[in-house]
Amino acid sequence: MNQYFGEYHRNRVSTSAATVRRAFLNRHGLRFNQQPDYVIVEDYDLWLRIALNGGVFYFCPEILGDYVIADDNISSNLQKIRHNHLVLLRDHVFGWQRFEPDKEKLWREINATFLINESRAQFQRKQYRVGVNSLLRAFRSSALGSLKYIRAKTRRRRPVAQV
Repeated sequence: MNQYFGEYHRNRVSTSAATVRRAFLNRHGLRFNQQPDYVIVEDYDLWLRIALNGGVFYFCPEILGDYVIADDNISSNLQKIRHNHLVLLRDHVFGWQRFEPDKEKLWREINATFLINESRAQFQRKQYRVGVNSLLRAFRSSALGSLKYIRAKTRRRRPVAQV
C-alpha cells in the first residue's frame, strides 16, 4: 500500500521539480485531472497514476527551487486542500488501485491515518477539542488501522540509546 499511496498518504513530489517522459504519459494516456475537486491535488493524482502504470521515481536531494505559500494563493485554503485530498484518495481507493480487493477496508485504514495526521496538526495548533474529535473519528474508521499506524510512527521515532 505505501508504495502506491506513499507514507502518510500525502504528495511528496513537487510539480516544479519533476520531469516525466512525454512518451510514458502518452503511452498510458496520463494527463492532469482538471475537475474542480482535484484543484490543488491534481499533481498528486498524476503521480499516483504514474506509479500505478509502473513509473519509477528518483529523488534528487538538492534544493533546486522555492515554493512560497502566501495568504492569497490556493495552497493557503486548508479546507479546500483537505476536501480535495480526501476526494482524490477515495477515487483512487475505489476506482484506480488494484492491489487491495477489500476496498472498504483499505478506505477505512487510509481515512484513519488521514484523520490521525489531521489530529496531530490540530493539537500542534492548540485545537485540542477538534484534535480529540479527529482522533476518535480515526479509531471509529479503523481501530486496527489506527493502532498499526501509530505503532509504526512511534517505532521510527524511538531514540537510539547512547552507550
